[in-house]
Amino acid sequence: MTAIVSSVLIRVRALFRFEPFRCGTWECVILRLVFAWLATSLILTAPPTLPGTPYPHGLAHFMDLGFLRDATTVHWLSLTATITLALGALGIAEPLTFGWTLFVVIASKSYNQSQGVIGHAGQLLTLCLLAQWMAAVWALR
Repeated sequence: MTAIVSSVLIRVRALFRFEPFRCGTWECVILRLVFAWLATSLILTAPPTLPGTPYPHGLAHFMDLGFLRDATTVHWLSLTATITLALGALGIAEPLTFGWTLFVVIASKSYNQSQGVIGHAGQLLTLCLLAQWMAAVWALR
């Protein structure tokens, strides 16, 4: 009986064994550029039209996202998020670049949801962006 349990435990541990992701440089560049291209669709491009946040969601519960009402602010946030996403795709200061882009995307989607514009189209890409940021922070250890 103990041999069976031991065998099962060895197989379960093997499932969670750390193995680095190995791929060629050109494959990483292509993966990162395609991801950056897809993630730019998440960045807020126009300010929402309703004043305030009548239905607070996400970050709107914890902070005032009223700064996203201003068209100039939205333009600069989307521009900086696009630039930092490109820098992150090139492997430059990944924890900072992915972190800033993640904040802008989550803030803009939270503000949209708080405006009553319910949409789930960007959830998978936002989770991928979160995973990219977490991997970049983990690599600093």
